[in-house]
Amino acid sequence: MRMVRRLWAMGAENPISFMHPLDIERIDILKDADATSIYGSRAATGAIQITTKKGKAERHTTDINLRTGWGKITQKLAVLTTQ
Repeated sequence: MRMVRRLWAMGAENPISFMHPLDIERIDILKDADATSIYGSRAATGAIQITTKKGKAERHTTDINLRTGWGKITQKLAVLTTQ
């Protein structure tokens, strides 16, 4: 939560955009008394609690996606130049 506040203070538009969607386990919306009991008066109007997935003791895997390509200009356009 502190990191989200710091990113927001640094001028980031949306701190949630730094999170990968597959890392999110669940999103809870806390209203009124629920939010106030956990976060105090700062969350009197409500709070959003994001729970991320926890690491598991499994074998590590890596997924790699590669794209390559090449191109050739077949026809050049005659455009205006500064000359």
